[in-house]
Amino acid sequence: MTFSSRTNSYASYGQSFLPVDLSLKEQVVLVFGGSRAAYLELLKILDSGARVQLVARVAVSEIQELLLTHAGRLTMTRLDPLAFIRDAERPSLVLIFGLSAEVEASLVEHYRKLSVPLFVQYRPDLSDFSLPTFLKRGYLKVAVHTGGVLPCFEQILLDRLEESMQSDFDRMTIFISQLREKTDELLVEREEWRAPLMAAMEASEDFLLALSRSSFDEALRIFSERARLFLAQRNGDEALAESGRDGDESHGG
Repeated sequence: MTFSSRTNSYASYGQSFLPVDLSLKEQVVLVFGGSRAAYLELLKILDSGARVQLVARVAVSEIQELLLTHAGRLTMTRLDPLAFIRDAERPSLVLIFGLSAEVEASLVEHYRKLSVPLFVQYRPDLSDFSLPTFLKRGYLKVAVHTGGVLPCFEQILLDRLEESMQSDFDRMTIFISQLREKTDELLVEREEWRAPLMAAMEASEDFLLALSRSSFDEALRIFSERARLFLAQRNGDEALAESGRDGDESHGG
């Protein structure tokens, strides 16, 4: 399904929405509107490494501060939205906040023709995506999403989760960071082995059992042991293959 041909059924939107992480590094994201709701989404988008162009006549003070602290990746244009789009380049994503229904409709029509994914505040029937509210701790992200129905509830529920699981989140964050460091250390100049190694670990019952018990020290020990065996086998296979090639060349000579 292309973004230009999607249905505008609210029920279909709710059933088909897929939570997904997107790589937006150095991608251009266009945001219309300078409200506090726009500010909250700007924080998420900037954290992803995207370059953001904000189109708004006025902006809340928090956005003004972002313009100073993120001057290299956030710019603001004080133009009428419909005047702005006449000469604007095609962005990767568009988010619309607090505009009149008429302006929203014109923007949606314009970017739908360009097949640009859209988010319209409080209008899931017009939106192709919606950003969840999430808690970030290092590599760990815990997201809560209502499909754009009630974003304020997302933060309330996330606050409750953080309050009740703060120590667990801290331990999980440390474990994931240690696992990533260990993996990077073992796979120096062998990045192509990361996928089969992680697939092997996810198939390891001992490793998964340790994770399910939150026994992160044990899980890290199992990972290190299995990873070294995995690498030894891979290196042995390569050595055997190299030996076979040398033998073939010698025989051919």
